[in-house]
Amino acid sequence: MLNQVLFKRLYNLWLHDRNNLKQKLRKKIRNKFPVDKMFFESGKAMAPINLTFEMTHLCNLSCYMCDLYGTDEDTSSPRSDFYRPNELLDLNDYQRIIDQVKDFKPSISLTGGEPMLCPHTLPFIRMARDADLVVTMVSNLTMMVGKEKEIVASGLQNLTCSIDGVGDDHDFVRGQKGTYDIFSQVFDTLIDEKKKAKTALPTMQFNVTITGRNQNKLLPILNLAAEKGITRVIFSHLWYWDAAMVEHHNRLYGDVAPVELQNLKALEGLDVNILAEELEKIRAHSDFKKVDVKFLPDIDNSQLGNYYHKSETQVRPSSHCLSPWMNTRVLPNGDVIPCIDSLWGNLKKDSFQETWNSKEALRFRKALKEPGVFPGCMRCCGLYSYE
Repeated sequence: MLNQVLFKRLYNLWLHDRNNLKQKLRKKIRNKFPVDKMFFESGKAMAPINLTFEMTHLCNLSCYMCDLYGTDEDTSSPRSDFYRPNELLDLNDYQRIIDQVKDFKPSISLTGGEPMLCPHTLPFIRMARDADLVVTMVSNLTMMVGKEKEIVASGLQNLTCSIDGVGDDHDFVRGQKGTYDIFSQVFDTLIDEKKKAKTALPTMQFNVTITGRNQNKLLPILNLAAEKGITRVIFSHLWYWDAAMVEHHNRLYGDVAPVELQNLKALEGLDVNILAEELEKIRAHSDFKKVDVKFLPDIDNSQLGNYYHKSETQVRPSSHCLSPWMNTRVLPNGDVIPCIDSLWGNLKKDSFQETWNSKEALRFRKALKEPGVFPGCMRCCGLYSYE
């Protein structure tokens, strides 16, 4: 029975989303044989396999674990207040970027803030899909009310739905009552619109950030996924930068790419013994076999103490980070950075090709190549995404 379910899922993916499968295979090959990192002493990199666009730094929620975007105001954030409206990328900029990168077929990942607060997000998805690029998006879903049909019609191939609990547990983390009800309404409407359009796209998955507030409330999210027919749930261990990590990193590499304290509030009350017990419940539950469950990073319970209490300890066997050779981030004003803050260029002024292998990009990669991992990389998702 399980093999039949697996075969059906693979067949549907191939039928509706074969470009995404091809992209995943390409990523696997690049991960195993990063020839540019291995042999290019200059720090030059081959074309990236993924581009992440932070469409906006506005956010309508106040997730307590997020230092970058969460505030008590409706949509503003520490990052969004940095930009002037005339500095932001417009539709002409996005089309020019697509024209510059479409030949090497990167996948396009959209995030934020909340990407649906950017008026250019849906047109940009259509531009990228017209260029036959794989497009995925991360969203809290709450700004999709009334736009579900348009989202399905846009050609978006994967939607990662950010969820941190079921019912009031989700609202408690997200900082706004009623958020879970809106999430559920939009999710169900998207499913209905997909059925009407007779399409499997966008495929949908849950992403859960583990914090002190939901450490013992994770299993119901898996149960909900199985009930709703979600094919994948990602349980993401918190990405954070504490004082020891920041001091060590900035002392050695602050001139290349400085880091700062981040997301420490979410560690308050986190008990690795409670979390270990919850993760064991997940692995032992029957729904674990129905849903593709991914832990990021994929560590066993014996490593939880190191992950959360010894920030400079490497908890996976990877000895090097590949992310700056595989991916880059484009900020709402066109600034291009790798992961931590190193400005490689700006796509309002420079072409993507000039930016990807700019002087600062080469300097960053050369600095990273010898140690393999910066101290500030130890709790970053990028370190584990390219294993």
